Amino acid sequence: MEAHAAAAVATVGLTGNSVFSLLKMIRARYSVKTSEGKPAFPHPYRPWEVPEGTPEAGAEKAYLAYKAFENSKEWLQLILPLVWVLSLSGESVPYVTQTGVQLLTLGLAGGYAIGDRLYFSGYSETAPKRIRGFYIRTLFCKGFLVASAVSAACLGLRAMGVALPA
Repeated sequence: MEAHAAAAVATVGLTGNSVFSLLKMIRARYSVKTSEGKPAFPHPYRPWEVPEGTPEAGAEKAYLAYKAFENSKEWLQLILPLVWVLSLSGESVPYVTQTGVQLLTLGLAGGYAIGDRLYFSGYSETAPKRIRGFYIRTLFCKGFLVASAVSAACLGLRAMGVALPA
């Protein structure tokens, strides 16, 4: 059971990170009021439709937060399967221990989460500020992709009866 603790922690943490982005996006959205003091973006939310009398700066910030959240959410769907592939098959790589798999999973998830936070924060201010966070998040996603691919390949070889070093 403890063998997948890092993947469980990473899944909860990364999902929580996405929820945090959602809440920040909602806060930005509901802070924008029309000149009559009404919410500018009621349900259903269409941030690209800005009602007359809405301050442009507030509408732009709400739209950027919306776009940043949508992107963060899309990437979460890409990264979580890799978290679990690494956790489930990482120990099949020669000379890799379960402790090593746990540490690698947590390290990659932590770096990814930091990059995603920087991405969201930068993007929700101005779109060009997202680059640093995007680079960091992409780097850690590539790390997950490579580690998961190697792990899955080794697991597949072992399943086919290929003898790999322990």
